[in-house]
Amino acid sequence: MSGLETLARFGCVSDECRWAADRYQFPWVSELDAHDREIISLLDCLRDGEFSGLASATQLYELLLQEKEAGMSQDRLADWTPVFSYVSIISYEELRHGFTLGSLYHYVTTGKTDYIAQMNPREFGKKYMWCYDDRRYWDLYSYILAHLFSEIINTELYRDVAIRVHHPQLKEALGFIRNDEARHIAAWSALIRDLLQ
Repeated sequence: MSGLETLARFGCVSDECRWAADRYQFPWVSELDAHDREIISLLDCLRDGEFSGLASATQLYELLLQEKEAGMSQDRLADWTPVFSYVSIISYEELRHGFTLGSLYHYVTTGKTDYIAQMNPREFGKKYMWCYDDRRYWDLYSYILAHLFSEIINTELYRDVAIRVHHPQLKEALGFIRNDEARHIAAWSALIRDLLQ
């Protein structure tokens, strides 16, 4: 399969599997028991990772520009087109995961449903758009492998957590995120195979 066929396939699958975020308003969150509230509190550490998908997109573009400036041929740069394009799909889905986890955590800790409205865009940008300095030693190849491996870890983590929570709609929300992460594994794997070919 050509890289663009892979991109089109996973772009369409993403559309077909997209779940309704319902504006990140979850009226059922008030029904959560203490056990589920504790799990949401523990899951908050994942919010940063999900939001850092925005920095990942920025970083990929920067890495490609660095390779261009270092003399990578136009043909080799063109080989990265499907990966470059897929990042826009995946970063959107990771943003949705961050909004979901953040909205749940915000409610559990404050009793309020205004998580997104109360976020400061400038602080959000500083924290999540430009947070990749610790990855400055990555090149394009370590970038794609690190993202593949992180999707594997996230899929297993969300699978385990979804089994442990009690509330059916919380199970469903975490299941949606798990399914997105599993689809990202398949997409990264296919894109890496295409790139190698």
